[in-house]
Amino acid sequence: MREFFREIVHALEEGRPVELVSIAASDGSTPRGAGAMMAVFPGGGITGTIGGGNVEFECQRLAAELLERGGDALRQFRFTLGDAASLGMVCGGGVTVQFQYLPAGEQRIIAVLRDLIEADGGNRDTWLLRRIEGGRVVETRTVDRTSEDVPAGLLENGPVYRDGWLALPVVRAGKVYIFGGGHVS
Repeated sequence: MREFFREIVHALEEGRPVELVSIAASDGSTPRGAGAMMAVFPGGGITGTIGGGNVEFECQRLAAELLERGGDALRQFRFTLGDAASLGMVCGGGVTVQFQYLPAGEQRIIAVLRDLIEADGGNRDTWLLRRIEGGRVVETRTVDRTSEDVPAGLLENGPVYRDGWLALPVVRAGKVYIFGGGHVS
């Protein structure tokens, strides 16, 4: 995740806006679950993925449109054949996708992303928390278990999208021990 957020910060500091695309919720079988993120840059470049296939194609297309006009959106996509709202995929599930416009040079957003980059190298659980009203992100910040003023039930082990809040765990504290050697470790 560190490199993902670095690329976004680099673009914002260079004067290029970014459209941040996040799977807020998923149900059934989907290419990627809640918490997957992708960034779309001017000119069509991307980093990250929200699952590939038609859903990613449609989200890239919509993100490019939103990026041009500086907009946010919240959209649902279904993966069932024959469903009028379907993308023609046979997974059998669906996703709710949040599109957030990040303006070029926006110091408040850059500070949030830098905090996520720093947290990735540390040992504290950290979430990207966003408040969504009418499909538009009205608040973006990082939080950890010591943060005050976080609605109850948002700081879970997995992504939470409820009551207009989207909490995505970005950093999990702890250590991993790898035993073995070579390809079996």
